[in-house]
Amino acid sequence: MSEEIMELTERESEALYGCISASGNAIETKLRALLERQIDASEPEISVAGAEEAIAALDLPVVSAEILYSGDVTGSEYFLVPSHTAAVLLDLLAGGYGDIPEEDPEFDELQLAAVGEFMNQLASASASAVAETAGAKITTKVAPTVSGSAAETLAGLDGNVLVVSADYDFGDEHTHRCVRVMSPELVGSLAKAASAATELPEETGEPDIFGEDPVPPIDSFFGGDLPPEPPQQVFEPLEGTVRTETVASGSMGLIYDIPLQVSVELGKAHRQISEILDFGIGTIVVLDKLAGDPVEIYVNGKLIAKGEVVVID
Repeated sequence: MSEEIMELTERESEALYGCISASGNAIETKLRALLERQIDASEPEISVAGAEEAIAALDLPVVSAEILYSGDVTGSEYFLVPSHTAAVLLDLLAGGYGDIPEEDPEFDELQLAAVGEFMNQLASASASAVAETAGAKITTKVAPTVSGSAAETLAGLDGNVLVVSADYDFGDEHTHRCVRVMSPELVGSLAKAASAATELPEETGEPDIFGEDPVPPIDSFFGGDLPPEPPQQVFEPLEGTVRTETVASGSMGLIYDIPLQVSVELGKAHRQISEILDFGIGTIVVLDKLAGDPVEIYVNGKLIAKGEVVVID
């Protein structure tokens, strides 16, 4: 990364790279959680380029979203996902295997909304990691997702931008390159915030009361041997004293009135978005359990037992 081009000091460049690395790891972890499968990602490639140069290098059909930063860090970041990658992600989310032909798919409004929510989840994970690394308070807002060319998405950028790209393997026999482009304002703001968080406090100049010698061990004050501990005295409880175990067991009554949510899960099913749109009165949804199979009982979202459904007349 060229600190001369971005006008960053060495400390700011290192702090910025730490934020980018942390956000990349957070995105990879979030992808695993959303897709419920193993995700492999390459080391991020970071480069500085003029806006026009970046647009020319990324001129391909993409689905993109703009993330607006506010708070201690301000500016814009663009998530660019190739159209084929977006179609693969939608298929994986719907329970498919990601076997989408390598062609330029078209997305309707509902599909774009689904991709937008997916990117919103990634942006939130990224922003949380950046905020923690930079020690800053950050708020993000994701603009509506659009489908088109990178030139259309990045048309409003000017000057030098930071391009972060990485290759992802979703287990579908394809390599998917996803790109993030940071505006000059975001780069400068984030670098300064992260650099300030890594600065060490200045020395006060106060003299060391112990000089250069380390503090002697405590046993040296007693001639090398610590004094013996006094014998422990054991007293019998007075009559009428309430024992601790009685109080502890009785304190359970304090939580008896706390309400908990109990839910019973009959089963699950995976359906494509097109099938869900066709749902109506009388639609039959086949679950992954047979009649008579044990059902799962959850309390506040945690599985505690399994049981069976009983019909009472």
